[in-house]
Amino acid sequence: MQTTVDEVKKLLEKGTAPKEAILVLKEKGFSQEDIHEALQQVDVKSHRVGARIGVKELFDKVGFGFGSQQFVNIALSTMGASLLAIGLLNGMKVFFSQIFATLMNMWSKKDERLLSFSAILLGANFFLLGYAVFIHSMALFTLSILISSLSVVTYGDAYKHLVKSMSRVRFLEILMRYGIFLTVLVMLVAAHLLDIIKLPFGFYIVFAAAGTCFVFSALVALPLLQGKNDNATVPNSFSLLKDSSYFIKDKVLLVLTIAATITAALNTLGNAYYGIFIFENLGKKGFGGFLNVSIVFGLGLLVAFLVPKVTSRSSQAYGKFPMLLFGTLLMAMMPLSFYHNPNIVSVSIGTIIGIIGAGMVGTAQGLVALDSLKDDERVRFFNFLGAATVIAYLILIPLGSLLAYWYGMTFLFLLLVLALCLLVAPLYLLIVFLYGRKEPI
Repeated sequence: MQTTVDEVKKLLEKGTAPKEAILVLKEKGFSQEDIHEALQQVDVKSHRVGARIGVKELFDKVGFGFGSQQFVNIALSTMGASLLAIGLLNGMKVFFSQIFATLMNMWSKKDERLLSFSAILLGANFFLLGYAVFIHSMALFTLSILISSLSVVTYGDAYKHLVKSMSRVRFLEILMRYGIFLTVLVMLVAAHLLDIIKLPFGFYIVFAAAGTCFVFSALVALPLLQGKNDNATVPNSFSLLKDSSYFIKDKVLLVLTIAATITAALNTLGNAYYGIFIFENLGKKGFGGFLNVSIVFGLGLLVAFLVPKVTSRSSQAYGKFPMLLFGTLLMAMMPLSFYHNPNIVSVSIGTIIGIIGAGMVGTAQGLVALDSLKDDERVRFFNFLGAATVIAYLILIPLGSLLAYWYGMTFLFLLLVLALCLLVAPLYLLIVFLYGRKEPI
């Protein structure tokens, strides 16, 4: 009977319809009674697993709403941290997150439960974050920020495959597709709580809610992850060095890497200050301090939900190179809206346009890699790109944070606009020139 169940599971995971699976198994000699019994067993188990995944995803969506990075940055600002410290802490968080994510992708091949334990650490860290704000401890807050960089809420290829195989469970399908709306709704609720509850107690409540959600999410997911896998091989860390020399020799990929890493660092710099700027300069207008922040970035999240459809149509209509240039210019509209005559309407529109531009650039970068590299080479290239981004963070984040500290956030926003238009955009023009010459890959 176990053999029949295994055969049914294999066929269904490949996307075979139940009726077709019955015919296939009959041809293999399985009895109709065993096939139907196996289908019932698999269906019941699938719905149970699907329900568990759905609960986990529900906790994640709610947790991300309560634990918005913009709320964390504003909390840091209200505690008296300088713009230099805020920028450096955001850069350090992304820097260590990138390194730790790479290591986790390797170590989790040996034991996937590490991923769930890491998510528990993220949840526990939010409790620490809220407590640090509550007692006004900058040292503890800094420690919690660094600990959060060692926490991930991704569960590896095995979990992604499991989610995909369970996609026919209706509740999970709806949550995976429209869960972003729940996150935005929770962001609005959290912002309202922060506006009506006296600080810093409001931060403690909101961050504790985020921590609770992430801890429960990890505990729900833990039984779905495999334990130790002694047969799994951990990739050699030194292979990244070999890949680096290979990709650097290709001029198109080298310029693409430089442009992409600069863009990532500029986005990190901007995101460190956008929410604080809205809270401090536009907080007494519109809906109020935190609610204004959540509305602007909530609209951005909703637009991000539609970006894949927009970018896919744009790539078909205009091609990848116009998307690289036009998308970069659209990205510059976000810091421009914060620099020139900022108000809630203009900043919201600028954020929407900027997110659309970022989606276009990301899609175009993927298309360039698709045309230039084979399947296995693309995976190695994006791993190399992640490592190269760390170098850009080490240079640009401290520099940008220092300029924000000396001259203010408005000056930094102007620099972001100029960097995107006068530095990144010309690099993409150079890619067009190099690609036209058909440099050897």
